[in-house]
Amino acid sequence: MLALKKVAITGGLSSGKSTVGSLFRDRDAYVLDTDAIVHQLFEIPSVQLQIIQLLGSQVLVEGKIIRREIAQIVFKDPEKLDRLEKILHPLVREEIERIFKEVSKEKKWSMFVVEIPLLFETQSDNFYDATLAVVSSPQICQQRYSHKNPLVAKDYQLRSSRQLTHEEKAKRADFVLYNNGNLEELKEKFNEVYSQIIQ
Repeated sequence: MLALKKVAITGGLSSGKSTVGSLFRDRDAYVLDTDAIVHQLFEIPSVQLQIIQLLGSQVLVEGKIIRREIAQIVFKDPEKLDRLEKILHPLVREEIERIFKEVSKEKKWSMFVVEIPLLFETQSDNFYDATLAVVSSPQICQQRYSHKNPLVAKDYQLRSSRQLTHEEKAKRADFVLYNNGNLEELKEKFNEVYSQIIQ
């Protein structure tokens, strides 16, 4: 039996990565969101301790890491953000590889898909057989982000500044999905790209 194909979905903030992930899920792919992995890591006491040592006890409330508190600190302090990423990124990568091994044993999935915003920024792309960038215009992304997160709309520029540009992500990816239209248009483009990925 052929090895389970590993596909990474990347893209800028609010470009539509999760929507594309759901389209893969409709095709019986195992879809993993790195954001969910980070949530799980934040519940591990040893990880919590490292984060508190770095950012202070205010990020922990009733035993839970408050992501909003973290964001307010690190997006104004690039050095602390770098140090936080050095704690989290290797752990995320280990967890992705562990889950891939488990999923491969099950032999019931069409492919293994990971939503990973900082794919190229963390030099993680070599792990995957194919990389897919979901690209929208920055203006549309900012509108979507502000609509979903009205209280933190100003964070868009801060968070985006930590990522490669949309153009650079598209240039580095094996496949590109442009998501400036409606869902039906995205589905149509996805079907074309999906048929190329499975070849």
